[in-house]
Amino acid sequence: MTRAAHCVACAPSTCLHGLQTIARAPALPRARSSVRVHILRGAVKLREQVPAAVSLATSGDVSWLVTNDEHVSRAVIETKVQRGECLVARCDGVNVGSLRWSYFWDEIPFMNMLKVDAAHRGQGHGRALVLAWEQRMLAFGVDRVLTSSLSDETAQHFYRKLGYRDTGSLLLPGEALEIIFSKQL
Repeated sequence: MTRAAHCVACAPSTCLHGLQTIARAPALPRARSSVRVHILRGAVKLREQVPAAVSLATSGDVSWLVTNDEHVSRAVIETKVQRGECLVARCDGVNVGSLRWSYFWDEIPFMNMLKVDAAHRGQGHGRALVLAWEQRMLAFGVDRVLTSSLSDETAQHFYRKLGYRDTGSLLLPGEALEIIFSKQL
């Protein structure tokens, strides 16, 4: 299948990498890889995408999580890991991303943080984390999840591609608009 698209890390009209997807292999099961062909300043590059293995974070992941998530304290991360509210993506045995969540109104899962190391972005790891989280929520009988993104962040486009719908917003003084997203599972 051939189709024009933009870099997965940037908005369609503001790609900072000069990257344009020109061909994409059909979707394959997560255990296999897919290949994207990219044009970068006239040279064709092949980038293999191998989805990361996603699992619940363990106590052995806490130091890495603390280093890679500056938004909460070590104590919060330790609690999240103990409660099973944090996933880690590993590629070739190396942590490449994480997802942590809490509960809105104490019952609706809310993805608080999704982060993939810069060197590993655009390779399907963020998608693998979100899909693993959604499957986990379905296994617990949950049929709706929430997340949010600031209006000046490109993450909003990523969530929409995964089927999340704009549900509302929050405007705090001195900050960009926070867009609330919802998805029926």
